[in-house]
Amino acid sequence: MQIVIVGAGIAGLTTALAFECLVPKGRVTLVEQAPSLEPVGAGIVLWPNALRVLEELGIPAETLATRGRVGALGGIRTPSGRWLQRLDPRPEERPAAYHRADLVALLRDHLGHTDIVLGAQVTRVEPTGEVTWHQPPDTDHRVSADVAVAADGIHSPVRRAHWAIDPRPSGIVCARAVVPVAIESGAETWGRGAMAGYVPLTDGRTYVYAARRTPWDGHDLAWLAAWPDPFPTLAAAAAGQDLIVAELASLPPVRPWVRGRIALVGDAAHAMLPFLGQGACQGIEDAFAVARAIASGDLAAYERARRQRALAVSRASRSASLVALADGWRAAVRDAAMPWVPPVVTRASMARFTTRPHA
Repeated sequence: MQIVIVGAGIAGLTTALAFECLVPKGRVTLVEQAPSLEPVGAGIVLWPNALRVLEELGIPAETLATRGRVGALGGIRTPSGRWLQRLDPRPEERPAAYHRADLVALLRDHLGHTDIVLGAQVTRVEPTGEVTWHQPPDTDHRVSADVAVAADGIHSPVRRAHWAIDPRPSGIVCARAVVPVAIESGAETWGRGAMAGYVPLTDGRTYVYAARRTPWDGHDLAWLAAWPDPFPTLAAAAAGQDLIVAELASLPPVRPWVRGRIALVGDAAHAMLPFLGQGACQGIEDAFAVARAIASGDLAAYERARRQRALAVSRASRSASLVALADGWRAAVRDAAMPWVPPVVTRASMARFTTRPHA
């Protein structure tokens, strides 16, 4: 059996790993347009639903823990420093934070016989399974795959060609950076139409992010100087770096995820806003499900297994963005109500998405 995966991001690499585990005699070709697997990126948080999948695919829990920082989130504050919610998850509920490049390297290191093709531009993917790509200066390749998995992100050319669905902008600009500042625990601060957070990584680094509605350009972080420590230090460190700035976007519902022998996974199928930290996690769940469906010979089973959950997470992420970036009287109601929510209720709400459903 031959599978071709378009895109070597988190979802694509995990799909290759899952296929190697579940179809050990199959052939996997992973095609990536970047010249190397050293992506530009910042931090990424994996919740237990994703960590459990990676463990099932052969990455030991100890490795996942040592390559990232476990239990990195502490709670939510106001710009005055008052706590709205303290997050105190049980050990089995704690996420792990990674630099994106470190997570990509971890996944790549656990691949066995996958053929990784770099610097290649996929020019055609057909529902028959035929995949064509070009490698400079003048080499063209054509493979007839049993399944072509499109893991090529929110701007997926494969989805655009066969589904004609484009992302919808959110009007929210997000700036991200990894800075050489060591902290012990992460937290978020929710202000009026603005939010920011920080997550400790390994090697004395911190992932810092901030979001505001347009017309903010994403580069002016001076407003964080008035927010609680350690934001002034983090903002000063980030100002000396090349920030990763983009307007956030998501996808409207895509139907179906499977067309012929093409399957969409990860952001290509259900890109969501990042306010629950579940984008990569849902892509990892996709990877396991699509590989299991391929192994069973019923590719459509992949969408049946994943669609309802992924879209529920996407809807919840959009709702979370409205709360985090509330302004005016909505923010006042939020700030008054949140401290009265019992921690057990918060944990139960989070567990709907951060606990892996039964296979």
